[in-house]
Amino acid sequence: MMMSVIIPTYRRSQYLDFTLASFTRQLDGEFEIIVVDDGGDDGTKHTVEKYQRDLHVTYLRQEHSGRSAARNRALAAAGGELLVFCDDCMIADPELIRRHAAAVGEAEHIASVGWKRRALTCWLRGRLQMIESDFLTILARDPALAARLPYEDFSLLEPEQFAADYQRWLPFIDLGDDVTNFVSVVAKFSPTLDDFRFPWMFAVTGNLCVRRQQVLDVGGFCEEYQGWGMEDTDLGYRLHRDGIRLVVSTQARTYHQLHPIGPDSAARALWLRRVELCRNFRLFYEKYRQDPAVRMHWCYFRDQINLFDANQIILDIEAGRRRDLPEEFKPREPARSGSGAGSRAVPGGGRT
Repeated sequence: MMMSVIIPTYRRSQYLDFTLASFTRQLDGEFEIIVVDDGGDDGTKHTVEKYQRDLHVTYLRQEHSGRSAARNRALAAAGGELLVFCDDCMIADPELIRRHAAAVGEAEHIASVGWKRRALTCWLRGRLQMIESDFLTILARDPALAARLPYEDFSLLEPEQFAADYQRWLPFIDLGDDVTNFVSVVAKFSPTLDDFRFPWMFAVTGNLCVRRQQVLDVGGFCEEYQGWGMEDTDLGYRLHRDGIRLVVSTQARTYHQLHPIGPDSAARALWLRRVELCRNFRLFYEKYRQDPAVRMHWCYFRDQINLFDANQIILDIEAGRRRDLPEEFKPREPARSGSGAGSRAVPGGGRT
């Protein structure tokens, strides 16, 4: 079954190089790649051209309009029955296409949410969202890096090296599971997310496979979302509402390359991203606030309740054990952008 891999990109050719190199190592599957350059100026076209001999890859360019518009542009050009949404900073596991095809190909109303891990390919001082265990992991694999990290910006390897010997290099750059996998949710409700009433929060387009027609049927990506976050949650919500079941495919893996999330320091860039997320989350809430599940998810986002308790309230309403939401969680005017959000893993688009 033909698959179309959709990759929107904006000024990340250094990371896109690794992304495309990884797709040259897919073990099987018929697929095309559509890269949409969202008005960048960093040589993305040249990076794509490097792989036109080894991949069926198409380069499209648009004026800077955002990720939703870029994905919609690719959606219109896609020829595959199945779509794999992938970010420009992801490294594809060699079995990515095979695993998604197995999950979705024979199940008409299933969308496959892939498993995300983290990776370090390019070191940039003071601009990466790293934790202590990341440094310990990298230094354990190559102690000589300790003398370079404080003084240099450098690549740990080149895309050509990775493509030539991914079995050696993939374990070297791997930093472990990404927080957006929501491991505790998968453990409690299984990869099929049985009885989990917020499955759309898993619809992260860094690694998601769904039938093209189903995305078209729900209207594609909403271009009202500007900046970072929630445009993929919105798509996931509409797919779920249309009867598509999101399931987690733990073997369909991508590796998210740690990268700067803005031109400023890591701390300021993260703060600016949180502001964008809060604004977009409010838009999502306002669109769908009549759904009690969306109301409870908003309360979870604002740290008013933990996710499992919020889920149980929805289950109790469905089972007739409760008539309505508790008074403290009934809808009120949401907080203004940039306020009321805690430091938990960001729902719907947790890429950093």
